[in-house]
Amino acid sequence: MDGGRIFVIGVRSNMTNKENINLYESKESEVLIRNATESDLSKITELNDREEENKENMELQKQGKGQFIVLELSGEIIGFSFIYFEHESFHFPDREDLKGPFLEDVFIKEEFRHEGLGKLGLRKCEDVVRENGKEKIITAVELENDVSVSFHEKNGFKEVEDSRFELPTRKNDEEVGYGAYFVKELVE
Repeated sequence: MDGGRIFVIGVRSNMTNKENINLYESKESEVLIRNATESDLSKITELNDREEENKENMELQKQGKGQFIVLELSGEIIGFSFIYFEHESFHFPDREDLKGPFLEDVFIKEEFRHEGLGKLGLRKCEDVVRENGKEKIITAVELENDVSVSFHEKNGFKEVEDSRFELPTRKNDEEVGYGAYFVKELVE
């Protein structure tokens, strides 16, 4: 774990890197990627409306069982991610291929999407996983969420065979949704 270090990623107008990532254009010169703190919880909850889960994630970070990461621009939290260091599939508890570091979220505030910031947050999560000696990262994606499926696939995740599961029934929605596990092998 990083002990609360702040990671600074420079941002320059109209600049792309060799992987064709469009970096966020701003009058400010940097996006900060850092560990979340207790004081960030209310801002994170404004973004995802999951207060209890955010508190649980903060507690897991304090216990060294995960890392809660925020992306900040000009003092405003514009995104976050959470990675569990060890996770076991709720849906398939006996499957070894679904055990390991688990990416819970890669969230970027809507007006900052499609600028490469989600990819920057994901890269930080991947670095955290590597620093903990692991070689893969697992996540679960709602299959009807085309944006999320596309994001994960574009960033090297592949759907795990025979890993689809039924999602909890949604309020006022009689249709059942489905999710699936995706994995990315972290090769240097």
